[in-house]
Amino acid sequence: MVAILKKELGSDLEDDSNKALRETVKSAQKVLYLNFNDGEKASLVDNSLPWKFTAKHAGAKGNNLKVDVIKGINDSSVTVKYIFNTSVVNTQKNRNGRRNYVR
Repeated sequence: MVAILKKELGSDLEDDSNKALRETVKSAQKVLYLNFNDGEKASLVDNSLPWKFTAKHAGAKGNNLKVDVIKGINDSSVTVKYIFNTSVVNTQKNRNGRRNYVR
């Protein structure tokens, strides 16, 4: 359950921003969590890259998402790392037109 909460909320249950939720989970069997934030989704467009990056959900936490694109030195591979705060949350490697997902 902790991993699911971190994936959905973008931070640990122990984070100070989740204090009310942490207290609720202690005595609940089921918690219904709704995100009413209908603000802008964070996005990145860079003309030097062939991709556009857009956060999955609206809100300020999308501003903590960083994208690291690493081009291979000896081949045409490209590695894309998605970093949330200081943790790599996803890595994708593209080699010679094939897309391989590494988690």
